[in-house]
Amino acid sequence: MDPRARRNSAIGSQRTSGKFDDDRKTLVRQSADVEQSVTQNSRRKICLCFRTRRGCIVTIAFLILTLLSALGVAAYLLYPRIPTISISEPYVPAEKTADAVRVTGNLLQANETNPFIVEIQLFVNVTVYSPNRINIPTNAILFRGTLLGPDNKTPIRSATGTGEDDGPRVLGQTNRTNFLSMRETSFVMPLSLSYGVTDAAVALGTSDVALMLLTERCTGQSGVDSRLFIGYTVSVDLSILTWTGFKPSVSGKTAFKCPNIVALVKSKSGEVGASGGVGGLLSAAVSGGVSGLSALLGF
Repeated sequence: MDPRARRNSAIGSQRTSGKFDDDRKTLVRQSADVEQSVTQNSRRKICLCFRTRRGCIVTIAFLILTLLSALGVAAYLLYPRIPTISISEPYVPAEKTADAVRVTGNLLQANETNPFIVEIQLFVNVTVYSPNRINIPTNAILFRGTLLGPDNKTPIRSATGTGEDDGPRVLGQTNRTNFLSMRETSFVMPLSLSYGVTDAAVALGTSDVALMLLTERCTGQSGVDSRLFIGYTVSVDLSILTWTGFKPSVSGKTAFKCPNIVALVKSKSGEVGASGGVGGLLSAAVSGGVSGLSALLGF
C-alpha cells in the first residue's frame, strides 16, 4: 500500500475513534444527568410526607373515614334519649299512718305570722325506663302538683291568695339518681301536700274550697269518697342536658285516699278549748257560710 494512503487511513481511524469517544462521553454524561434527575424526583414529597399523590389521597381518605366512623359510633352511644317516666298513685304506708298528717296553728286566729297549716305526707313509686346506651346521672327529679276541686278537674286557688300558685300544693324532689342504661330504675319519692290559711276571716267568709274538700273527703267514714285528686308534672334535670336548660317532663292526674284529718282535728280540739279550738272554728264557719262543716265534724 502506498505510504500516503496508509497515512490517510491511520488518520481516518484516529478521527473515527475520537468521534466514538466523544459520543460515549456524551452518553455517559446524559445517563448521569438522568440518574440525578430521577434521584431528585424520588426525594420530592407529596403532602409533606408521601412520595406519590395516590398514597397521599388514599391515606387522607382513610383517616377521614375512620374519624367519621368514630364520631358516628360516639353519637349513637352518647346521644341523649328521653326516658319514659311512670308513677303510682300517692299513698301513705301503713307504718306511717300515725304521722301522715300534721296540723299546726289555729284557724280562727290565722295570720301571716301564725298561719293555720295542714300537711299530708305522701309517697309515690317512680319507675323510669332509660333507652340510652350509657348510664345517665340526674341532678334532680321534681314533682309539682296542685290539689283539684270537687269536680276533680279544676285546680284549687287559695281563698287568701291572689296568684294561680296560691292553692294547696303537692311538692316532692329526689336528688342525684342514676338512670341505668337500657333498663328500668325504680325508687320511692316522698311528697308533701300543704294547705295553709293566713287570713281566717277571708278563708271562712268565702267558703274556702280546699277547706270544704278536706272536711268532706277526709273523714274516714265508710261510703264516703275519700279520694283527693292531684294534677301533676314530673320533670327530670338530666346532667347531660343541663347546659341546654331542657328538662324532660310528664304530666297527668292521679288520686290518693285522704287520711282521717277530721279525727286529728277533733283530737286537738280538747287541747285548745271549745272557744278557741274546733268548737269556735265551727261556730265561725257556720256563721260565715261554710254550711255542713259542723255536721261533718260531728259537732
